[in-house]
Amino acid sequence: MDQEVAHIQHYVRVQSIRFPDKFSVHYIVDPALEQRMMLKLLLQPLVENAMIHGIQPKNGPGTITIMIRQDQDEARMNVLVLDDGVGMDQERLEQLKERLPEVNPTAGGYGIHNVNERLLLHYGAASQLEMDSRVGGGTRISFSIPFLEESP
Repeated sequence: MDQEVAHIQHYVRVQSIRFPDKFSVHYIVDPALEQRMMLKLLLQPLVENAMIHGIQPKNGPGTITIMIRQDQDEARMNVLVLDDGVGMDQERLEQLKERLPEVNPTAGGYGIHNVNERLLLHYGAASQLEMDSRVGGGTRISFSIPFLEESP
């Protein structure tokens, strides 16, 4: 999991050069999970969506928070990507949720579709993406994956 966070940090560094003073990123990562294994490139498309669809259209700077914690009741890793960007209305959110299982070339959504598909294939239905959003209040996307692999 630490490699996935490092990948996000590199991505964020590049975006901060492109968009100086436009955003900040906060990482809240349970140190006990740093050596846990997870599929590669699950977080980057979610952070990219937060940047492009949430923060860039926002007037003024925005914040993206990446939170990775262990579920205390189950052997699962809970992952949350939260932004305080422009958000979306309920109608748009519901359309996005309905389209999640399919790729529509005219409507976009490749990034979250691919992440959701990979989560379903590797971790099962309990790991699919969950989304919530409010206009002017940002968007949150989360998933939870089981500990299938042992830590090194």
